[in-house]
Formats: sequence, structure tokens, C-alpha cells
Amino acid sequence: MGRYSNIKVKGLLFQDFKRRFEDIVNSAITESGKCKSEVGEIFESKLDPIFTKYEDMTVDFHLKYHNFDLKEYLSQFQGRNNHTVIKYFEIFESFLLYVQSCNHIYNTIIESLRENKVDSTLQMTVALYGLVIRRLESLVSLLISGYPDGAKIIWRSLYEHAVILLVLALENDNELADKYFYHSVRGSKKKLESYAKHHLKLNFPPVDPNYEKLVNAEVETMIKKFGNKFLENDYGWADNLFPGNSKATFYLLEQRADMQMYRPFYLLCSESIHPNFNGFQNFMEGNLIYLDEILENSINDHDLLVDPMQYSIGVLDDINDYILYEFSDKDELNANLKFLCKLFDNLQLSFRKFD
Repeated sequence: MGRYSNIKVKGLLFQDFKRRFEDIVNSAITESGKCKSEVGEIFESKLDPIFTKYEDMTVDFHLKYHNFDLKEYLSQFQGRNNHTVIKYFEIFESFLLYVQSCNHIYNTIIESLRENKVDSTLQMTVALYGLVIRRLESLVSLLISGYPDGAKIIWRSLYEHAVILLVLALENDNELADKYFYHSVRGSKKKLESYAKHHLKLNFPPVDPNYEKLVNAEVETMIKKFGNKFLENDYGWADNLFPGNSKATFYLLEQRADMQMYRPFYLLCSESIHPNFNGFQNFMEGNLIYLDEILENSINDHDLLVDPMQYSIGVLDDINDYILYEFSDKDELNANLKFLCKLFDNLQLSFRKFD
């Protein structure tokens, strides 16, 4: 596995593990009525299987009679969450009102779509809008629970979905939206190949031959339809938007959507995802890492106000400009825009109270 540490800690999981075994052995010796040297000779050949049996009994006992109380854990968890919400009540109220308003917009739209035939662009942008809102609700749950780094990880996913949504919306090209949909076969192919390579080590069954044939046939179809380079990179569906470049990248898509102002925060959030040393910055002071703080679930004003919430609403505001103009009744458009604008302003006001 790796190198062995020269630091050995007793009681990582079981208190007095070795002492209890020694007590059992000594008790057995005492009950036998024989001297230790006599019993020692008998035990010497049987000590390993006896110790193994002791290990099994200890493990089974602790599994059966553990002292973890799920109800108590949930009570403490809810208590911490309530404390965070109460402390930042106005902020969470304003933020969640905006989130729930987006939720309502989305559900109202999809009810209407059931009765209407829509083109590929609307199919993709509405679906992406739903995923962005889902990420937003996940983000606020993590903030309430005291995990700002987790919220930043979710924000990055939210932002990436938002950029793709806006690119498809701004281009308003059904062929591009179709390419975005068809390009998903690249992921299917990569998952298939990886599974086939590793399923034996995972003790999983082999790939269903029919599914493999289906995926390979879809890959061939996409290559014939869009060319050899279509499936070569993660954003091959958008290559034609950037004829002067060898391939589309998220950076180029970000610029295409005019969202590059969020890149500094995007890079910051990336540090919470990737295993580089900068991921420890939240738990450091100077050159010291405070190890006891890594598992703490807590939040401060900066975590809550400056980062995930503010940037989330900023991104949603850009998306909602498109959504409202696309779906609002013409007599209601201005009122809809004013409502979300007021929500945004109220959130900003609630932030300032903690400046």
C-alpha cells in the first residue's frame, strides 16, 4: 500500500485492545490451575488462531453494540444548521427566495412545454436551467450545513452548466444543440472502455455485448455525420464556433458567453476540487495547517457572503435574462424582470449588514 509510519497510535478504533486480550489469556491461565510456563507451551502454537478469533469477536461486538446514535447525530446536525440560518437569517431568506423563484419559473416552463413542440435549443437550455437550479439548491444546503468548500465545488459545476446554457442560447442554433446532445456518446464510449478494462479487478460482470455494440454503432454514426474530430475532445460539439483554434475549450466557451469575469472565482473553486496544496488554504495560518479544523463544519461571513452566494446569484441573473425574455408573456416581461431585480437588490442589502 505505502510506507509504514513510525508513529503507532493505540486505540484508533478499539480501546484497550491488546490489554483486553492479555486479560483473557491471563484469566484462562488462572482458571486452568497450571503455571504460566506450562500453559505457555500449550498456547504458543495456538496463540495466532486464538488472537484471530479475538479480533473477529471484537469487531462483531463493536458492530452490534456500537454507541452511534443516528437520531442524536441528526439532532445535533439540525441544531448546527439552525444556528447558521438564525445567524444569517435575512441573507438565507433573500437567497432562498431567489432560488425558489427560479424553481417556480422552471416548473411553470416545463408544464407549458408538455403542451408545445419545442426545438433542440430550447430542449437543451431548459434542461440545463433545471440542472443549474439543482446545483444551486445543493449549494445552499452545503452552506447551511457549514461546508463552504463543498459549496465552492458545487458552484464550479453550476457555473460550467451555466456557460454551456448561455452559449447554446446566444448561438440559437438547433444544429449546435443537437451536436451538444449527440456528443454525449463520447462519455459513453470512455465509460465503456474504462469499465471493460477494470471490471475484473472490481469483481463486476463484463460489459453487456449488446450495449457495447450499441455504443460503438453510435460512435461510428457520429463520426460519419460530424467528422473524425467531433469526439476527440470534451467540447468537440463546439469546435466550429472557433475556426481559428484547433479545438474548443471551456475557456473559449466562457468568453463566447461573455462570462470571463467569473474566471478568478472559478479558479479559486477549482482549488477545492483538485488535490493540489492550495486546497488547504481554508485551514491554514501562515505556513501552519490546523489539522483539527479540517473536519469542522463551520462558516464565516466571508465564506457565505463574498463567495458562493454572491457569485451564484450573479450567474443566475445572467441566465434569467435569457429565460425571462424567452418565455415571459410580453405584458408580463417587465414585471418579471423587476421582480428578480428586486430580489437581487434585497440580497445585496442583506450582505451589507455583515460588511
